[in-house]
Amino acid sequence: MSLQVASTPAQKRLADQALENIDRLARQANGRHAIATPARAVTVTKPRFLHSPFIPSDVQTLIAGRAGENKTTLTIAIAAKATRGQLPGDMLHHPITVAFSAFEDPKGIQVARLKAAGADLERIRFIDMADTCDGQSIDTGMTIPADLPQIERLLESEDVGLWIIDPITSAVSGDTNKRDDVRHALDPLAALAQRLHIPIVEVLHFNKGAGYASDKISGSHAWRDTAKSVLLVARDETSGDIVLTIDKSNYSAAVGSSWSFPVRSVDVSTDDGQTVAVPVAGELTPTDTNVGEVINRQMNPDDQNTGNGSSTDVTDWLIEYLREGPAPFKQIMDAAREEGYTSKQLSNARTRADNPRVESVPDPSWSGRGQRKIWRLAASSITSHTGLDADVRSNENKSGTVAAVGETITSQLLLTGDEGTGENKSETQAATGGPHGRPLDLSRFDASQLDGMAHSWAKQLERDGMHSIDATLARMTPASLELLNQRGGVLKTATDLEYRRRSGVPALTA
Repeated sequence: MSLQVASTPAQKRLADQALENIDRLARQANGRHAIATPARAVTVTKPRFLHSPFIPSDVQTLIAGRAGENKTTLTIAIAAKATRGQLPGDMLHHPITVAFSAFEDPKGIQVARLKAAGADLERIRFIDMADTCDGQSIDTGMTIPADLPQIERLLESEDVGLWIIDPITSAVSGDTNKRDDVRHALDPLAALAQRLHIPIVEVLHFNKGAGYASDKISGSHAWRDTAKSVLLVARDETSGDIVLTIDKSNYSAAVGSSWSFPVRSVDVSTDDGQTVAVPVAGELTPTDTNVGEVINRQMNPDDQNTGNGSSTDVTDWLIEYLREGPAPFKQIMDAAREEGYTSKQLSNARTRADNPRVESVPDPSWSGRGQRKIWRLAASSITSHTGLDADVRSNENKSGTVAAVGETITSQLLLTGDEGTGENKSETQAATGGPHGRPLDLSRFDASQLDGMAHSWAKQLERDGMHSIDATLARMTPASLELLNQRGGVLKTATDLEYRRRSGVPALTA
């Protein structure tokens, strides 16, 4: 028995259409599919600012400028006012917690600068990443986007209202000159800011030379494209103040406007009864001078007609680029263009480089038609530049330094804890004795952890100098040193120097 309901043809067509729509929606419940959102369903809200008109909420703000031009001083001042609820914006009179991931200054110096700026230290957090194995924990550096899930949980649990990353290039994985690598890191970071409803401030350096201020941000243009607000800073040599220009703002009409602020020195008491002088940013005041005028005014006129950098700038850049290893000219040229250098400047730079020399040789890995050349640092000239013998530079199964100075007994290579006295330890080992001087065995860590540590140490060496990880190297077992040495580059140079320290062979000087 069945029940039939009389209906007109028009009613039947409507019913069939309704059933078809239900089936279509059911099929879209799982898997990837396109969706349409009616404009009437979208809620229109006014953009919010943590610091108006400079730092909008829920998005990324980029602060860029030359090295040493008080970008960090500016972020410290912003953070200090944020912890007191003193920023003009939507959080005025509402103190927030500020998180720092700062890679260029020790935390003690950062705290001293925050004190001098008047920050509420109870609302300051330092965010780092560490790996722990068998109770041994090591700061392995931050990698974005891989570490974002753990960081997001921590930011949320600490009720953080502002996250400052200084500089952002120390945390981003991949090639910072490549658009896809930069977007791969920054797009998830932008999504995190939206989910947590917090602004993220990222500090980045300018490349060298004159030119349009908007084009001076070092690396891929994706840095500027991804940020919703871009602030440029430069020191005005005529007044001594720092000029701040809003170069980009998606939510404000203040694009192109500039302010300036003075920087004064303040003495801060340390926990050991001493004092340390730190810079403190003064109040912002409007100015007719912009960052573009400042950086072009400071350039040598002779350099302004040859691209965006002087001949010395380009040569120095080329040598530093090739320290990471040989590369085809096209790859080098693509990276040079991102820095604002021309093909002619690059060719002239190779000719001028003499310490070390840059040579063009056939690419041994090329199997295609014709012959491809690669540029590399000449081996004989690397020696004079770094102060290491040519045989020390070898990177075979055993370190060239070990081959040069001879094998040593393991107990002589590493004295830690209660083994030996301060008299027969190296200065570095004596300084790191006790519980912090126990042997560091890298074999305890898996491949991904070791990659993270090596990446972090390499960046620290490039940023802070060849002796910046001496204390860490002094703790390593001989096998761990050799493992790190085989990675080559700056890590090999640093471990070679550690081998020399342990064997008693004095380091060569340039």
